[in-house]
Order: sequence, then C-alpha cells, then structure tokens
Amino acid sequence: MVNLFLNSKTQSKCYLNVRSIAIIVVVFSVFLFIDVFLLDFFGNSDSFSKSYYIKFIITMLLLFLSKFEKCENNYITPAFHFSGAYWALWTGIYCLVSNDVELSKYIGILLVFGGFGGFCLIDELIDFLNVKYGSESCFRITLTMLLKVLLFSFFILAIIFFVKGNWEWPVNSFSSLHWPFI
Repeated sequence: MVNLFLNSKTQSKCYLNVRSIAIIVVVFSVFLFIDVFLLDFFGNSDSFSKSYYIKFIITMLLLFLSKFEKCENNYITPAFHFSGAYWALWTGIYCLVSNDVELSKYIGILLVFGGFGGFCLIDELIDFLNVKYGSESCFRITLTMLLKVLLFSFFILAIIFFVKGNWEWPVNSFSSLHWPFI
C-alpha cells in the first residue's frame, strides 16, 4: 500500500497511513452511531452497560485481528489503539458526568490501560506531524501540545477515579441485559 502522507524514507517509521486512518474513522463512526442512534441513555438505565460491552467486543476483535497482521501491513493496530483509548475515555467521562453510575476504581484501571493505547496513537501521530509539517511548524507545535494535554487527561481522570471511587463494578452483567438481537 502506498502511503500518501509520507515519503519513502519515513514510510516504515510511522504506522499511520490511508488505510489505518480509514479504519479509525469507521470505528469512530460505529461507536458514535451506536451511542447516538441505537441506545437511549435517557430512557434506559442499561444503555451504559450495553454500550460498554459493545465497545469492549469491538476493541477485543481489533486486538485479535491486529495479532494476525504482518509488520509491513500495519492497518488494524492503530485502530485497536484508538478503540481502546476511545472506549476508556468514553467510559470514564460518562461515569464522571452521569448520576446513574458511581465512580469505580476499576474504571480508573481501564483508563490507565486506555491511556497506554492513547499514548501509542498520540506518539505516532506526533511523529506523523513532525514529518508532514516539520518540527518548527506552529500548527504542529500547537497540535502536539493539545495531544499531550489529551494524553495527560487520561491519567488525571484515572487519578480522580482512584481517589474518589470505590471497588464496585459499575457495569451490569452481560447476561442480565436485555439484548433485542440475541
């Protein structure tokens, strides 16, 4: 696959390419579609748990698929990193702002691991921006700072959950949920 964003010298260093970005966009669209159109967060108290399990299943599927990739065809791994980071950040923010879900230290652990996935993705995105825009570009410097703030927010959010949370699992069990398609 020809990488349209980078020259041939840096193509092997950065794992972001057209296909991996397209897969990330598809994963983001699926997550957004499920949360906005399929689940009713205001009328159904099980929506948080359903969304959590759907994101978990998609993230684990991407992890499984990424293990079968060849090193030179690294398309799924960036999507897995994005999916894990999105899943953890969404779960943390929803637990923080929702009155229905209590803060849990388990979600703090999820945020730490999601932060690692976010770190991999953000680190590669910063490398990509360095190659694309140069190391002295004002746009690149600003975007790099914003990405580092986003990464830092994962760990600050995890600390909030570790300090204020309890050791109770906030997600309903999979078998207790009513799944219309099962």
